[in-house]
Amino acid sequence: MNLKLKFYFNALFILFFVSVHQKTFSQQQSEFITETQYNALVLPDEFDANLLRQLVFNTLNKQLVFNNREELEFNQILNQAAENQAEFMAEIDEVYEFQNDDNTKATIADRIQFFGGSRFGVENLNKTPIQKGKEFFSYKQIAEEIVFKWTSSKKSFELLTNQKYTLIGIGFGINEAGKKLYISFVLGNYKSLNNGAIRRKELDVPFSSKMFGLQPEDEKACKNCDKFKNIETLQHGLFVRNGKIVFKYNDLKALKKLIKKPTDALTVDVVQKEQYSCIGDNIIDNNLFNKGVLLKRVYSNKLYKKNLIKGEKVNEIEVVLGKFPKKIQGEYELNLVIIQDKYVCKNLSKTYLIDAEVESTNLLGLVADTVTLNNEKGFTPKVESSVLNFKIPFDKNKFTYKSEDVEPFIKSLNEPDFIINKLKISAFSSIEGSETENKILQEKRAESIINVLNSRQKTKISTEISTDENWEDFKKDILNSKHEKLASMTMSEAKEYLKTNNLQDELEPILSNHRYATIEMNITYDMMGQKEEAYVVSRFNKAVKEKNLPLALSIQKYIFKKILNETYSKDAVFNQIIPLQKDFAGLMMNKLWLEKYVNNSDINETYAERIEALAELDPFNSYINFNNLYCDVLFKNLGDDNRIKEIQDKISELYFTTLSKYTVDKLNLEYQFKIIKTLDTLETPHPKVVESLDRIKQIVNLKESNWQNSLKLSYMFLKQEDYDFARKLLEPFIDDKTVFEELIFTYISLCTFSEHKIYSNKFVLAMQKAQELNPERYCKLIKEKKLSFQIFENEKVKDDYCKNCH
Repeated sequence: MNLKLKFYFNALFILFFVSVHQKTFSQQQSEFITETQYNALVLPDEFDANLLRQLVFNTLNKQLVFNNREELEFNQILNQAAENQAEFMAEIDEVYEFQNDDNTKATIADRIQFFGGSRFGVENLNKTPIQKGKEFFSYKQIAEEIVFKWTSSKKSFELLTNQKYTLIGIGFGINEAGKKLYISFVLGNYKSLNNGAIRRKELDVPFSSKMFGLQPEDEKACKNCDKFKNIETLQHGLFVRNGKIVFKYNDLKALKKLIKKPTDALTVDVVQKEQYSCIGDNIIDNNLFNKGVLLKRVYSNKLYKKNLIKGEKVNEIEVVLGKFPKKIQGEYELNLVIIQDKYVCKNLSKTYLIDAEVESTNLLGLVADTVTLNNEKGFTPKVESSVLNFKIPFDKNKFTYKSEDVEPFIKSLNEPDFIINKLKISAFSSIEGSETENKILQEKRAESIINVLNSRQKTKISTEISTDENWEDFKKDILNSKHEKLASMTMSEAKEYLKTNNLQDELEPILSNHRYATIEMNITYDMMGQKEEAYVVSRFNKAVKEKNLPLALSIQKYIFKKILNETYSKDAVFNQIIPLQKDFAGLMMNKLWLEKYVNNSDINETYAERIEALAELDPFNSYINFNNLYCDVLFKNLGDDNRIKEIQDKISELYFTTLSKYTVDKLNLEYQFKIIKTLDTLETPHPKVVESLDRIKQIVNLKESNWQNSLKLSYMFLKQEDYDFARKLLEPFIDDKTVFEELIFTYISLCTFSEHKIYSNKFVLAMQKAQELNPERYCKLIKEKKLSFQIFENEKVKDDYCKNCH
């Protein structure tokens, strides 16, 4: 059934069965309504506004409770404002929101202020006939019609069910013709009251009263605040150091999404405890955006330029927002004020998070594949021998070679450190010189190279040198030139021909390629100390190149251990050479995991894109699928019901892979938390929210629906920083006669993350029960500065606390 229609029919049901012996408003003297009065006709000359107001008020509150909303409380100031406008509309015989002829009552804000309140409140206006033909309706019928109009209108329905409004006033006026009833209801909360504003001068340091061109909260201008997760926690970054108020936050990137326009700013509201004394009204002006002393605004450009944390990749901010007011001597609290496009969107007081007794569990994160294709025996590096070959070209007539001449050729082998046991050098010369000269030259070159290689290690190298003139290469290369006939000659004939025809210079481009040494080294890899790392990475890359996947994964697993033990450096990760191919997708996933680990970086959208690419390469790798789904949960929109089911099915399939149930459970829980966080913004419980709650209960084995399990669930959502839903899970139990102390104190803590809950009657009840259950702990909530003293804006909470704790 449509929610508004359901609301209406429930209202009729309640109204019909309401006892004829009803109590009047909580703030009026009790009286009884007789059945005769209840069914009396609404006659213009005998109209009883109080009787109709009482019926509508009581019926509305019962309906609100039926729909899991808190009752509204009658307020005289709001009622006067509502009566005034209803009577004005009756006089002009028109539904109209302004009183243009009276500046003191022109708008609803003006009217609330005129009758002694602040300018905070909203109004809804309508009208209804009181007769049909010559037949007048009864009070019962009129009440039914009013409830119907309020609940069938989207605008009024949303106002009545908006949790930030806790107070109501209801006014009526009958037009001169006596046929129409004009109705106004005005909603507000404790911010609608303003008795303490006139006490400003009683403070040694009065609160700031200038607005500096700032505007009140605007839904459109402040939309970024709604997108910022747990914006209330930003206040935790405020502290005083050396007489200056500092703001610190560990996610600069997120802050820049919030405070980004030139007209966006942060400032501090310094609130004094003496403003909330138990004696008299709170000394605040609810027409202002601030409660205490307001510092100068720090706009976005200056905010980031003043960051005290320097560096290329800084993702934290620590900035001085202003000087602490020297004249303030007593207790105080720092509120963080968030300004968006010069609109004051948030004035954040401190929150209090109870130390919930949550079972310790590992945080959800990426998983690595160290199981698939693994050998039964783990990899252990062992000393290995090998034969390496390389070639060194010789410059003409040069025979002395230094380390810088040889080292590039050694490095080109791309091998880890090694010790040369035996060296065989075959030195070749071009044919143009004499055989004796060539032999001497080649031996000198070979000896020079041996000296260089000996200087690289402590042990002496066993050597073997051979020299020769490079006749074979000459014959092969000369065939491609105009002197190809030389290839058919003997070497002696060719040498003579070169000399006689003076061809040495002409043929130098060919001859220069024939002067070189081939070097064969019998080596043992050096694994002493830190040299092991390069050797192991080399063996890994070799296994990958040879497509020996079990060995490669075994070596990579060994590298994992060394990285986690902080034995290997980052190079052991970034020097892994893995082709982007299906067969190697698992190894690439592991490398990505290690990259994130050694960089100590958070999972971000760049990582997510790389993981998604790997999932496309190998859609059957359960580890990659897990990580891809995890990134989906983190970064992608929830989507419609079909997409929710698609992702849920994929997560469920992971239970049938080599992944542990414990690991998949963590991902499954994270997804349920996301579903609830996203869909719980609706007025009616979305079926998917109910499904997710049931699934969470199954995962954590909570079968019964009771306060114990609700508290456990609440702790889980608290750990997920979903404070709103954590609170909602406890709310149904606050009214219970017997309720667990920890549940009450947890609920109180969670209410501090939602300003409107501090003003609610449910919060009042929770505080009263806390006092009954543990008076000492209750008093310590403010005495030990756990709760903000600003909760005294709820006058009932203030009265109770001051009575019991002073």
